[in-house]
Amino acid sequence: MLADDLSAPVERIPLAALADRWQTARLEARLAGYGALADDLVLMNRVRGAFGRRLMDGASDEAIAGKPCPWHPPSALDVLFREQMRVGRHGLPKPLALALDRRERDLVVRLTLFGLAIDWAAAAMQAMVSALRHDIDWRSRADGRFLPKLDIVDCMILPAGLHPSAPRSPVVLRFVTPLDSSGDDPLERPATVVGRLARRVDLMARWMGVELDADWPALSRVWLGLDYNADRLARAAALARHSSRTGQSFRQSLVAGELAIVGALETIWPLLAAGESCHVGRGATQGLGRYVLE
Repeated sequence: MLADDLSAPVERIPLAALADRWQTARLEARLAGYGALADDLVLMNRVRGAFGRRLMDGASDEAIAGKPCPWHPPSALDVLFREQMRVGRHGLPKPLALALDRRERDLVVRLTLFGLAIDWAAAAMQAMVSALRHDIDWRSRADGRFLPKLDIVDCMILPAGLHPSAPRSPVVLRFVTPLDSSGDDPLERPATVVGRLARRVDLMARWMGVELDADWPALSRVWLGLDYNADRLARAAALARHSSRTGQSFRQSLVAGELAIVGALETIWPLLAAGESCHVGRGATQGLGRYVLE
């Protein structure tokens, strides 16, 4: 069962070997003429919400209620949207990351699935296309700009792994989308960005069927001892969010820009490389915390 695989990985591997086991699938839908919406954070959140609601169409009553799905295999809603377990104080990350990109004049909506969740890629793709076609008020996002009739001109599932570049210093984390700054403020304590990334990658490895065999106290001393330049990070406008499941509304604190890191990065480079794939911080399922290494 999925819960057994996640709670008791069959193999422990060193952090340096993670790239060989890191498997993802990218679900991409290309919308003709909608490229101007690629930077719309509110749209990203709406796509995530609409996608979740479409997954409910093929889910058990228990999964819709946020409880473990009794089906075998469980529904895609259960796998992608429910917190499967807790490891210590932290919940296992959901095996899903959203991204919007502009490709010439078109908009590419991309969902990345991780590890064991790849088995639900077909159901996720159908739900994503249905959500884009029926559940998004595209005109309200146009802000006066002309948008043609919705036309999904391409749709594909692309298997992908992790192919990290050689470690280099200095390196810049350029945030393509803002980073959630609640809890730890990266402007005041930039090393917490790597700390949060380490926790996320460590837990995400469970979806790859492995557990990381790492000396985390020693690694934390490494990233705390690096030099950080956060001069190009700045606070971004807070993002208003509403949970249809809980009925709660809240505002999400964000920072945007670039974070430069200088020092001996070899031992933590696998974390930085994996973060390009899975994002960092809360809100990855809605597209936040996405960065590229430069």
